[in-house]
Parts: sequence; C-alpha cells; structure tokens
Amino acid sequence: MSETRDIYEGFSAVVTRDRVHRKFLMSSLTTLGLGGMADWFVDTRGEQELVDVLFAARTYGLQTTILGGGSNVLVSDAGIRGLVVRNRHGSVQRMPSGTVRAAAGVTLNGLIRWMIQRRLGGLESWAGTPGSVGGAIYGNAHFQGQLISEKVTSVGLASKDGGTISASHTEMRFQYDTSRLHRTKETVTWAEFIVDDAQAEQLRTTARASLAYRKKTQPLD
Repeated sequence: MSETRDIYEGFSAVVTRDRVHRKFLMSSLTTLGLGGMADWFVDTRGEQELVDVLFAARTYGLQTTILGGGSNVLVSDAGIRGLVVRNRHGSVQRMPSGTVRAAAGVTLNGLIRWMIQRRLGGLESWAGTPGSVGGAIYGNAHFQGQLISEKVTSVGLASKDGGTISASHTEMRFQYDTSRLHRTKETVTWAEFIVDDAQAEQLRTTARASLAYRKKTQPLD
C-alpha cells in the first residue's frame, strides 16, 4: 500500500492529481472501444510533463506504454501492466528555419487546421487522419502513396535513460509503416515539418477532398 501511495504522489508532483489514476479502463480511450484495465494511467499535456512522467516511471520501475489518439490500437481485455501515458495537447510554432514544430500530443487534424489558418501547406492531404503527431511519426503515417516522413526534418525524442535528443530525418530510419522507434522504444516529444506558403482556400479544398475520401473508404461504423 505504501508503494502505491508513493507512486501516486510521485506522478501527482508532475501533473494534477485528477490526471493520475490507479486501475483505469482502457476501452474508454480507444476508437474501437476495447481494452481492460491499465495498472496506472497518467494524462500528460505538453512536452515537459511527458518527459517528467517518463522519468518518474523509470524511478518506480514501471513498464511504460504511450497512447496518443487511441486509433490503430487494440488493447486486450486483460489490460496493460505498468503505466499507460496518454500524451495530449502541446504547442505548435513556426521555427526560425521556416519549419513548423508540433508537440507529439497535438492531433494531426489540429496541426493541419493551425497550418491552414496561417496559409501554410504540406500536410493538408492528411486531413481526417485520426491520432496524434507522435503516433504518425512512430508508424510513419501514409496516405495515397505519400509518407509523412517525406515532410519531416527532425524529431525530438525522450530516451529510456531520461535524456532528450533531436534526431534528423536520416537518423529516424523511416520505412513504410515504421521508424527507428519500433526498435529503440524512445518516445516522440515533438516533430518538425517542411511547410510552404499557399492559398488558404486551396488548402481547404485539398483537406476537404481528403476528408471525403476517408469517410468513403474508412467508415467509422
């Protein structure tokens, strides 16, 4: 009981108490509505919280599973041992180099809306893609022959020893449906994307076409 209290207090020192849960039902967070209990669940919001929670989990010897938008995920009725971290929200910003940096917890659709509002093109073809930036990087999301890695310049990663690094496009070892993360088990904290100036209406037209195609070919029901 003392260990459980220590773990709870440790995570609560990083995020607010209402975002730390013991025995959390995973079916409420997956798009397919499946999944048993996670031993521990913490909801992080932003890059620093994610890094700090991962560090705390290592301190307590907890195996960690990262959850983004909950799509492309099947969780067993037996649940998940250790800690599940749901990484949501975070910042999006234009970098001095002209790229756009988005935190891993930002949804792809949220990032695309942010870019269209600022007349920036590059990702509008991914409109309607469920999930987060981190998930898209992890699995190298693709659509109609395009890989999202083609738009990525660098990725921020949290390593298992608690450090953070920046990996170039080449260092990410992107391939179809995969990246180096499948081997290293590092965690995405942010990604930078190549963007270009474009007309907002043109971007919206492409985004609407993508949404319509996904609704037709991937009906949620």
